[in-house]
Amino acid sequence: MAAIRGDGLFIAHGALGALVEDPQQLDRARRRFSESPPSYRTNSSGTTTRSLSPNPPSEEQQRREERQVQLRQEHRASLPYHQFEDQVSEECRCIYKEGSRNHSPPRGRWLPGPEIGQRASKNIKKRWIEQGIWKDEWNDDNEPDGRWKHEEPLEFESESKTDSEAKLEPVFMLGLRKP
Repeated sequence: MAAIRGDGLFIAHGALGALVEDPQQLDRARRRFSESPPSYRTNSSGTTTRSLSPNPPSEEQQRREERQVQLRQEHRASLPYHQFEDQVSEECRCIYKEGSRNHSPPRGRWLPGPEIGQRASKNIKKRWIEQGIWKDEWNDDNEPDGRWKHEEPLEFESESKTDSEAKLEPVFMLGLRKP
């Protein structure tokens, strides 16, 4: 809602007073709102004010976009965190099934406790360590993040030494040896 500033209130009061004194002017002002608006007329050029909708993508473009989405989803699913979560989830199911077969409580139903998730995480971590794919930096939170161990760049012996430890072998041009 607009605020009246300055002498706007006095101007509005004066305009309302003029309408009260001249009822015909008041009728003309009111009639303006009861009439329908003028019809819309287009200019002679034939252009419209509506924007044209873009052409729908071709079938090949749709296939390409769908393939990109599929590849992104597959890449995401292949990351260590998601692989770990999926395997832990599957391990929880196995532990649950094993527990329900081996344990028959009075009501005939075995309900998993919160320790099942921890047990499943430990089992998967142990498996990954045995397979050589668990990275030491993942030990803190049992949630592997980042790259797989095999995706890390290799560190060569010469790269692991400091500059003072590394010996620089002289390089001779054109196969000539130093006398």
